[in-house]
Amino acid sequence: MTNSKHQRQLEIEKSVYVYSAALERGDFETVTSILELAETDAELEQALLDVNDAQAVELEQTQTAEAAAFVRRLIVEHLPSAVPVVVEEDLRPITVGDVAARIQADQAQRSPLRKELLTAIQQLQSDSPPLPDRLGLPDVVQLLKKAGVAANQHFTKLFRETAILLSMGRQQGLMAATRRQKKADQSKAEDK
Repeated sequence: MTNSKHQRQLEIEKSVYVYSAALERGDFETVTSILELAETDAELEQALLDVNDAQAVELEQTQTAEAAAFVRRLIVEHLPSAVPVVVEEDLRPITVGDVAARIQADQAQRSPLRKELLTAIQQLQSDSPPLPDRLGLPDVVQLLKKAGVAANQHFTKLFRETAILLSMGRQQGLMAATRRQKKADQSKAEDK
């Protein structure tokens, strides 16, 4: 790549970064100025379209995950008999490998896995330490680095969201099982 092409690529990447950051902050003046630049720059326009497409997919996945978590909460709350009884395996900690397997299953249902995603998932499945208690973005970045996975921002967010959903599901299942057990104990005590 020649120096001018390299410089041009860096300019586009910088504009895309500024655009993405401005969108996240709600800085619509900056977004508008970059979109105006893209009106006369086909390469920048295509890069911004790609970013918008990726963000739309990510938003859809997040909304789907949130909807699934909401439905699970409703099931636990209103149909406790539908929640499986907690078995010994449910009590083991959720591992990095569990999260990777869930990502693989979820992504495989949507489309064929990209090579870099498949590589990251395979690396994580072979590494199975328990998830840390804290799942903040910096904690997940550090966890993935420690596991030797060179993860981009999209994968890091996907891993974090999946880990949180699995943890929430486990916690809700345990709470429902505890409630059922208490009810059963109360019924036995009342029968005596």
